[in-house]
Amino acid sequence: MEHFLDTINPWFSTPYEQYGIVAIAVLSAFLSYFIARYLILDLFIIRLLRKTNTQIDDILIDKGFFNRLSYVVPLVVSYYFKVIPNQYESALFAIIILFALNSLISSIGEIYFRSKYASRVNIKSYIQILKLIVNLLGIIAIIAFLLNKSPLYLLSGLGALTAVLMLIFKDTILSFVSSIQITSNNLFKVGDWVEAPQFGADGDVIDIALHTIKIQNWDKTISIIPTNKLVDSSFKNWKGMSESGGRRIKRAIHIDLNSIKF
Repeated sequence: MEHFLDTINPWFSTPYEQYGIVAIAVLSAFLSYFIARYLILDLFIIRLLRKTNTQIDDILIDKGFFNRLSYVVPLVVSYYFKVIPNQYESALFAIIILFALNSLISSIGEIYFRSKYASRVNIKSYIQILKLIVNLLGIIAIIAFLLNKSPLYLLSGLGALTAVLMLIFKDTILSFVSSIQITSNNLFKVGDWVEAPQFGADGDVIDIALHTIKIQNWDKTISIIPTNKLVDSSFKNWKGMSESGGRRIKRAIHIDLNSIKF
């Protein structure tokens, strides 16, 4: 505690004055968050954005982008009171920005999924890999701030761990390469009828993610197949038959042999 008190306002000489400034800073931070979050954001900004014709701002609101940015306000207030050491303030600011970026990336994905181009190219796997990269860089930045080191110092240390990282993220890397193959070669997309007998899957593709692909079979069961496993194996896409206007119908007709006569 003494070390902490030494880091805040040095012009307050006695511990009682320092405890007082800490209490005022905490109350000011809570009050500023309440004003920014519930008064300014909810009562004015969000209500104003809900009345617009575009859906972009509505998606940003639903994904919590503005709510996460509101945490910056109490952090700025605490910065002026000098009650938190600089490295901890930087780490907290990095955490808030990281959460906001995750919300923004999710919003971008949702905006694209609602557009007319979503049926042509599925970018869900790219959204997930982008989140993974952002989170990894964000964690490195947070650790660097806490250790009071340059992020380049930590990145240089990751070079020696390349083999370990390749082993940990092996499935992610393979799935990412498979996602690129699916998109670039137009192997299949959401809504296509895909048959993969080795996985017991025969139905419509309902979701294409980074690590898994979901296929809804004709009996309404859902087969979840690893992305790289499906691309590496053989499968049949009935898209051409559907686009031609024809349809293969499977029906079982039971015939009593005793009823067959010349």
